[in-house]
Amino acid sequence: MDIINTFFSGELNQDMYEAMRNFLISPEIREGKFEGNEILINKLNRNTAIVYKEYELKDGSFEYSSEGSICEIDNLVRLLDETMKSSIYKELELGKYRIIKIGRNALYELIYEHFISQQFDFFEVNPVQVMDSFEIDFENGEFIFMVHKCEDGNKNLIPLPKEIDLIKLMKNMKDTTNTIFQDNRYIELTLDDIIVIQNK
Repeated sequence: MDIINTFFSGELNQDMYEAMRNFLISPEIREGKFEGNEILINKLNRNTAIVYKEYELKDGSFEYSSEGSICEIDNLVRLLDETMKSSIYKELELGKYRIIKIGRNALYELIYEHFISQQFDFFEVNPVQVMDSFEIDFENGEFIFMVHKCEDGNKNLIPLPKEIDLIKLMKNMKDTTNTIFQDNRYIELTLDDIIVIQNK
């Protein structure tokens, strides 16, 4: 099982894990081969597989070892799950406490990075077609995030209009939602609408 442990610990990632696990447990795949970067799994039937380790020849080409480890697929899947779990989670010891404490900059970063990653859901836009602008007011506990088209019909970049002042807008504008975890979070305004609100 040393071959398998070496492969799992050195090469395993989420995509590889899912692909390999699906290959092993799939009832439709009665036999076949799964080739990783360092290992080959030869599925003989629904219960058994042989694992071969890859090695490099002097000319730079790769071959697989003529010797392999015969494994029950249930045991292979169990080891796969355990390895993936240990690579993601670090077991917390009894009586220990893991703590993260952040300041203003990290808090701001957390908020705007989350909004950037959720633009499709929050604003119902294609993220590659918009430009982002945002501000935060720590004193009053407020945050504003705006998206607008980043290019015109001729592929010219459209910067945020100089007439828009996000700090003023944030100060004079009512909240668009009471919670970010529901639909209808945003409102859609024209530049004239925004200027009116800013100048209240």
